[in-house]
Amino acid sequence: MENKVALDFFKTKYALPAVAAAGLLLAVIIVNISPEIEHVSVGAPPPLAEYIEAKSRPFAPRATGFGFVEPATLLEAGAEVSGRITYLNPRVKAGAFLPEGTDILQIDPTDYELALAEARANLAATKAQKKEQEMRLVSAKIAFEISERNLVLADQGLERKRGLRTKGTISQAALDIEEQSMLQLRQQMQTRLQTLETLPSEIEVASARVKQNQVKLKEAEQRLARTKIQIPFQARIAAVHVDEGEYINLGGKLFDAHSMDAVEISTRLSLANLQNLIAGMQELSVDQVLSTPDELISRLGLKAEVMLPDSIDRIPWPAAVVRLGETQDFETRTLAVVVRVEDPYGRLLTAKRPPLLRGMYVEVNLVGNFIESLVIPRHAVHSGIVYVVGEGDTLILRPVIVTYQGDLAIVQSGLERGDKIILTDLVPAVSGMKIKPQASNTDSVAGNTQGSPVPSGILK
Repeated sequence: MENKVALDFFKTKYALPAVAAAGLLLAVIIVNISPEIEHVSVGAPPPLAEYIEAKSRPFAPRATGFGFVEPATLLEAGAEVSGRITYLNPRVKAGAFLPEGTDILQIDPTDYELALAEARANLAATKAQKKEQEMRLVSAKIAFEISERNLVLADQGLERKRGLRTKGTISQAALDIEEQSMLQLRQQMQTRLQTLETLPSEIEVASARVKQNQVKLKEAEQRLARTKIQIPFQARIAAVHVDEGEYINLGGKLFDAHSMDAVEISTRLSLANLQNLIAGMQELSVDQVLSTPDELISRLGLKAEVMLPDSIDRIPWPAAVVRLGETQDFETRTLAVVVRVEDPYGRLLTAKRPPLLRGMYVEVNLVGNFIESLVIPRHAVHSGIVYVVGEGDTLILRPVIVTYQGDLAIVQSGLERGDKIILTDLVPAVSGMKIKPQASNTDSVAGNTQGSPVPSGILK
């Protein structure tokens, strides 16, 4: 009966509010009698930060550039005389190797042989004329001396006859004849004196004509010699522009050849790279700067080597810096550095190191003198910021100015010796946050400063 009454109660409209009120009362009682909950804040552990100590290390600055191989000596042979080509060496083909003194071609020498014969004849004629003038001078001197002696004797005879005329021994007519003879002798002597004075000038003119014809003879000999073309050095033929039987005008292109003893590569570097390369150079006086180019290049102390950029074995050619560009390129803001490789054909290692051919694209590595620098790993620099361990094991974000070379960064400013440089890439990196510093077991910078910046074999 009681169960039925309870069941009927839950069916009434008062059942739901009554149950809700009872539940709320029960919750209040439980909260009041339960113990208070204590909240404990638990922080994340500080991140591990591996570091190295910034040290001053000996470092050889390096710069890498690229350029094209060009022969040290390039001959673009042109015709120095005109004529028909009567002979062309069959070995003269593009790519052929020719020893020094090899006959290349012959231009018809007939006209030049005739011109040489004419020049020789003209020279012989002017020499004969000069000799004739010299003989006339000798004869004129003798004739003048005779005339001078005759004049002295005639003058003495005239004085005697004047004395006889005074005494009346001879007539006036006889005296007049003697005086007339005296005047003729004086006129003859004057004529011979003029001849004696003009002959030296005529001899000088004849001497000048001899020299002029000697020059013409030399020119004729040179023109004849220029009909025969020889290679002036051991060379490789690059191109041939004529054929046998062809008529060539003065200045016409014959062939192109280049030397085999050395090649040069011109690479361009920024002024910043050049400044780093010569950072270890001592200061130069004005006289030293104005010294010969070889001395100035020697004072720079730059070492160089050349290699193929896509070579697997990376076998280098020893090279030497020979000169710097005259001006800075306006568009690229770079300066040319020219290196020279001696004997590019003689340093062959089969396919591993083929000869340096004209037009080949190569890599040029330049190394300066060792200098003391703060050097850190490149990955320790984060967009111009270096993570440094601060006091109390906190993180310091230090702005720096660096230059990069390979896997290294050379610090220009922003760090000091003894700073602890964090190598770990902290994410996030918040200035002042707590870190757990740990010294690195390996010093990658020490190994790189001795090897990585210096190309293989360049300091051997």
